[in-house]
Amino acid sequence: MLYGANSPGGLVNVVSKRPTEEARGEVVLEVGSHNRIQEQIDISGPLDADGTLLYRLVGVNRNADTQVDFQPDEHRFLAPSLTWKPDEDTSLTLLGQYSPQRVQPLRQAPLQLCRQRLHDRCARPRDQRPAWL
Repeated sequence: MLYGANSPGGLVNVVSKRPTEEARGEVVLEVGSHNRIQEQIDISGPLDADGTLLYRLVGVNRNADTQVDFQPDEHRFLAPSLTWKPDEDTSLTLLGQYSPQRVQPLRQAPLQLCRQRLHDRCARPRDQRPAWL
């Protein structure tokens, strides 16, 4: 968390994961409520024997429902990165990011259904209508 003058919502310092000189890897599978299945991968290391080319691949794939009917929680993210180190004083890092987001507004009852229900309530005799009408 960063401090200082900013909006009331706060500020988060986002730093991209960079390639590492030592080989490492992590694979995660998560399952949870609302049919949640999430796979994650984070692998990194040298591409050549002398360590002048380094790579890292970070990815997430999530498929889940939510507590709201017909409102899925789907997320895909892939972030490859490559570092070239010709000598100890020079390096060039390329960062990539791919995230096809399907943004869906919260789905409410269709307008026609709302109109019909309101009409049905208004068509009742005044003494049988809800108090808010």
